This record gives sequence, structure tokens and C-alpha cells, in this order.
Amino acid sequence: MTPRITLLLCLCLLVCALVRAEESLALDIEERALVSLINEYRAARGLSPFRVSQSLTRCAEWMTGDMATKFYFDHTDSARRNPFKRMAAFGYSYKGYRGENVAAGYADAARIFALWQSSPAHNKAMLDRDYRVIGLARAQSTHTGLRWIWVADFGSYVDETLEVNTAQLASVSAVNAAQTRNAVAPSTVAIISGENLSRCSAVANYANGQPLPTALCDTTLTVNGKPASLHSVSPTQIHYVVPADTPTGTAKVTVLSHSRLVASGEINVENAARFSVEREINARTLPNQLALYGTDLRNCSSLKQLEAKVNNQPVKVRYALPQENRTGLDQLNLELPVALQSAAVWQVSLAVDGKPVNPVSLKALRQDENNRGAVPAEGFR
Repeated sequence: MTPRITLLLCLCLLVCALVRAEESLALDIEERALVSLINEYRAARGLSPFRVSQSLTRCAEWMTGDMATKFYFDHTDSARRNPFKRMAAFGYSYKGYRGENVAAGYADAARIFALWQSSPAHNKAMLDRDYRVIGLARAQSTHTGLRWIWVADFGSYVDETLEVNTAQLASVSAVNAAQTRNAVAPSTVAIISGENLSRCSAVANYANGQPLPTALCDTTLTVNGKPASLHSVSPTQIHYVVPADTPTGTAKVTVLSHSRLVASGEINVENAARFSVEREINARTLPNQLALYGTDLRNCSSLKQLEAKVNNQPVKVRYALPQENRTGLDQLNLELPVALQSAAVWQVSLAVDGKPVNPVSLKALRQDENNRGAVPAEGFR
């Protein structure tokens, strides 16, 4: 009786282990994007779309990891197996047609697809009418010459497949932190929005003037491959600082959570100053002055190019520099004439280098003369 019980327990454990392994097998956003690009390419030529094979995907995952950690780039792996022996070792030993594409260098699907499309042999594999399944994976290598390694394994026999929802490939949106404008400037705060960006929420610790971290909740963000400093992360939004040396033009933003790419998008980088008032941070009153916080001010050509009005009355700009305690945030101090100091609401309008920026309405809070501040007026956005 005892041997039977032991056998049943072993079988149960084996089944549970297989279920967990199957659940962990998934394509990241760029891998799904490449499957989508290839299938659209095939559909445009009257070919059936690839289904994603579980065994071929495991094979491709192993191969990319092997090349990334052992610094080589070939179809023959470190165990001296060709693609067909390697596929068989991962359970894809069926009769029929098989093939493999490899690539290295780029992190994004679009450029890898373009590389394979420009190569006759690789292009032929993507459009082969005999292939019906694909296994796809990529891995990041610390070797500067390889960077990202991609493997696509093809086969004609349809075995167990993965359900891949390519409809979820929409890029995240990236905007200026203070207003929904899709242009940002180097060294300023920006926001990226999406879904499942992080597994938890966290805010950087600003105490003791410590530099901002580049990882929160095991989530990182890069701009053109360079890590960005993070103010905060959550499942749907990340506040980050655009790296100072980011060139103007279109920049690629990627988000990794627990070492897997979960989102990507593009931002438009400009050097032109377009100061945007940050509504989430309270303004504060200094003696006869109103301090505002926002982004992009540091790129203004000079104080003379800053024009400010409070309640439609021109006011002097006394200070316009990066904020010392908040990386990527700028501070603007406006002198308040006596007639404006007792106002209940301050309606502030600004122009930087002749360009108007988002207006803001602030409601004064006066508990006593030593504790004065301002918050966004209710309903004003």
C-alpha cells in the first residue's frame, strides 16, 4: 500500500511542477511585438500566422541565455549542438521542417525585424510557408558587442502552444511631468504611463540630499539604453528624470520589472525651455514672494526672457534655477506687490522665451504669518 501512495504523491508533485513551469513561460512586450510584426508580414503575403510553440520557446530562451552569459554568437551552442539537436533536447523532435534565426545588438523588435527582413536567408525563414510554429526569446548580455541577443526557432509541426495576446502591445505614453505634453527636456522630470509597469508602488527617499535611485520595487527605466533616476514608481505610472546627455529628437524608453521588459515607448526630446508648473507640489510664499515648482525652466536663455503675471498684473522674476532638493525639478520665485499679497487666489500665467506655458490658479493658505503656502485652487486644471 505504501509504494502506491508514494507513487501517487510523486506524480502529483510532477504535475504541479509542470503547471508552474508552463505558467512562467511567457513572452515579454518586445518578443510579442516581434511575433506580431512577423505575422503581419506573413499575412500581407497570404501566409498563415505563426503559433508560438512552448518547446521551441524554451529552446530559444535557453540559447539566448547561453550566448549572453558565455559571450558567443552562433547557431552551435556551448554543448556543441546544432539547432536541430538542441530543439530535440527541448522536446521538439517531430518530423518535418525546422529552422533558426539569430540576431544581436538591438533591444527592440522593430529593428530586429528590419535586420532579418534585409537578409535573404533570414527573410526566407520568416516567410517559409512550411513553417507553422515559432519559438522566440531574447536576453541582455553584458558584452558590449552583443548587448541584446535574439533567437527565433521555426518548425512545421504544431505542438503545445502559448496564447500570445498581441493586442496588448500598445506603447506606453510619455509626457512632461507638469502637463500632458509629449515633449520633454534633458535633466527634467517626465512621466511614463501604462499598465503593469511595476509590481508595487514606491517613492524615492529625499532625505539627506541623497541622489535619486535608478531602481524602485525592482523596476528600472532607461532612455536610449541609459538608466534614468526615479522619483516614484507604481503599476500604472513612473516619474523619472530624463538623463542629462539625452540628445534632441526621438528617444526610446524601456521599463524593466524584475529584469523582464514590461513596457516601451518613445519620447520627443527638446532643448527649448517650456516651463510647466507642477500642480502636485504645493507652491509656497516667501517674504513678498511666491515660489513655484515645475520642469524645463533650466533651459531658458535668461531671466529677461521670463515673463510672469499674477492676477493679470506683471510681476518681477527674482529666482529661476534648478531646485536643490529635488532632482529634475526647477524653482521660480515671483515678487508679489503689496496689492497681491492679501489676495485669496493667485492666477499665475507665464511665458518662457516668448512661449506661453500652462496657467495655474493657486489658493492662498494662511494659518498664521509664519505658516503660509498655496495649493492648486479646487477645480482648476
